Amino acid sequence: MNKHTSPTLKTTTTGNSIIIRVGKEFTFKLAHAFRETYIDLKNHDYTYIVDLKETEYIDSSSLGILLNMKKHLNCSKEKIKIINCNNHITKLFALSKFDEAFIVQSQTSTHPQ
Repeated sequence: MNKHTSPTLKTTTTGNSIIIRVGKEFTFKLAHAFRETYIDLKNHDYTYIVDLKETEYIDSSSLGILLNMKKHLNCSKEKIKIINCNNHITKLFALSKFDEAFIVQSQTSTHPQ
């Protein structure tokens, strides 16, 4: 198991999954650390799970961070899952049509969409 940790970002690699746990705020401050979690893994067949269970606030730069990840990895919708979104974040992703580009799962969901 490989781990990368910063004050508001924790990454764990288990099998074919990379789990990226974001802290209370998902903002531009995390851009570099977030990119480091996947930048050298373009040719690997990982599923990326972005866990927003602790996240209370995201800004527009976090949307860009996620889009840059998808663009860099050039992967299908099923390969990047955004899980444990609170109601506010789930609504924001729906309004931004992120649910068309990523699998988005709210905190109350039992299965990814």
